[in-house]
Amino acid sequence: MDGGLRDAISHWLNQPTPDKRLLIIGPNLGKAEANQPWAKTLESKQAWIAAQSLNTAQFPRWLDGELAFQTLRLDPDAKAALIQHTEGHLLAASQAIERLKLVQPDLLAGDVIGLDQVMEVLSQSARYSVYDLVDRALSGDVGDLTRMSDLLAAEGVEPMSALWAIHREIDLLAKMRYRMDQGESANQAMGALRVWRSREGLVRTTINRLSLMQLRRLLSLCHDIDRTIKGASKEPAWLMIKDVLLGLAGHPLSR
Repeated sequence: MDGGLRDAISHWLNQPTPDKRLLIIGPNLGKAEANQPWAKTLESKQAWIAAQSLNTAQFPRWLDGELAFQTLRLDPDAKAALIQHTEGHLLAASQAIERLKLVQPDLLAGDVIGLDQVMEVLSQSARYSVYDLVDRALSGDVGDLTRMSDLLAAEGVEPMSALWAIHREIDLLAKMRYRMDQGESANQAMGALRVWRSREGLVRTTINRLSLMQLRRLLSLCHDIDRTIKGASKEPAWLMIKDVLLGLAGHPLSR
């Protein structure tokens, strides 16, 4: 920290404004800076709260502790989705955990909360869920798909929530298309991959209109979206998501 900034903080400490608070954001202080008079003054007045950010390796351990404290058990996919969705954001993770406390685990899985339940919680604030969005793409309903995508984006649904559901569906379709290309029937492939009976019609329609190459291209675009959400580019993530969904609906890709 340079001398000018130290002087400004010292001036504030000598003449504090009663109705305001001082927030200092920066990297972790080294030992030398922590021993500076301004830091010692704050510490002596019990006005020092060090809120250190967690790095990528530390966040899963913090999350494990929070889940254990709340006596919540998540299966590996559900935990990975929560980590990916909150991206080290402690407040967002805490809010998600609070909502997960209201979830009733699937009795067949014991007291473990699964991926579908976590994804529902992560998108539950919306009028429509990301699963409705995926179903519109599978059905080829472009009008409803476009309207719902815009609505979810406007309602503030995190693009990572939508991406998880979309990637999962496309990955399933790619595995199914591969099996069919190797000689299995659609029924055999759906049975092997445990497609729900209620979804067989949508899945069958989609898999008959898309090739394995097209599905792998859509998976590649999902990876591009993931990098965009993490800051690799400034392109709107929801715009990219809509392109993938339109591709899933059978429209030619524009990228």
